[in-house]
Amino acid sequence: MHTYTINTECGLMRDFEAEDIEAAKDIYDNECQYDFDGYSYYPGSWYWIDEDGIRVETHCERMP
Repeated sequence: MHTYTINTECGLMRDFEAEDIEAAKDIYDNECQYDFDGYSYYPGSWYWIDEDGIRVETHCERMP
């Protein structure tokens, strides 16, 4: 298990456990209804993901 922190324009979910990054995205999506696959189609959408305290994915070019 890994520990994830995900932040998007929908909010921050800190220090939760998941098997891998895809499972972490699924957990976040279930809680916050966030579309990681389609985020680029929504103006103003952005996100970043930390795995075990290390930034592993960043899509913040439209972050205010």
